[in-house]
Amino acid sequence: NGIDEPRYPAPRLRASIVDALANFHEVFVIDELTSLFEIEEHTWIKHRIVRTLGIIGDLTIVDFLRNALLKTAYSDDFRWGLGNAIIEALWRLQDTEFVPTLLEIFLDMELHGHLATYLTIAIGDLADKDIAIQIVNLLSDEEIDWQLRWLLTEALDQVQSYDEISSQLSNLLTSRVD
Repeated sequence: NGIDEPRYPAPRLRASIVDALANFHEVFVIDELTSLFEIEEHTWIKHRIVRTLGIIGDLTIVDFLRNALLKTAYSDDFRWGLGNAIIEALWRLQDTEFVPTLLEIFLDMELHGHLATYLTIAIGDLADKDIAIQIVNLLSDEEIDWQLRWLLTEALDQVQSYDEISSQLSNLLTSRVD
């Protein structure tokens, strides 16, 4: 019962169909796309499915995207593009409730490079005051390496201004954290 049975089109054709569906913004294709995602073997097609779902932008896919993120977060698929697509779709949908989980995944994975930057911007953009305070507290943690601290600072760059965190940030400037 694999995806490569004769009743399914070849991978390139599946990918092209998924890309074309993004142009129509039709909610009725969500079930088909989420079902295809579950059985699809090719990460590059899963990436396109998630991107298309994000473009369609219907809030009914938030739970699906959250589950997809949790299932793939620590896999190679996540690092090789699927993570970006899922994060972007959740970001497009302004899923602020999932930001604590995004932050936890970010800290657990010790990500670097493009995915880390992308995740940082999404966390910062969607963060509420509590997440912003948590990020400031993490910045003063001496156990966190300088690259992660730098990325967390980048997240704060995206955060809406909160008076409560400005004094904490000022204190960090005058304290020594190597």
